[in-house]
Amino acid sequence: MAEAAQALLPAHSVKLVYPAAKDLLGTLLHIEMESAGLRTDGLVEALDASATAACSLVLDSNGDLTGGVSDMSIVEGLEGERVSAACYST
Repeated sequence: MAEAAQALLPAHSVKLVYPAAKDLLGTLLHIEMESAGLRTDGLVEALDASATAACSLVLDSNGDLTGGVSDMSIVEGLEGERVSAACYST
C-alpha cells in the first residue's frame, strides 16, 4: 500500500512505520523500500528483536485462504516512544 501511495506522490513523500530487526529480511526490506522511492526512516528497530515480522499465506486456486504461518513476535519488543518518534519525525 505504501508503494502504491508513493507512486502517486513526489519521491520520498510516504513514510512506512514498521518494526524491523537487523536480519536478512529487515535488510531486504530496507533495500526494497529505497528502490521503490520510499523513506526508510520509519523502520523501527525493536529492542531484543531477533526477527523481522513475516507472514506467509497459502491460497487456493480461487484465492481463498487455506492456511498460513507468521512470526510477529518483534512487536513485543517495541516501545511506544520509539514508534511515536518514527511517526512524527520529519
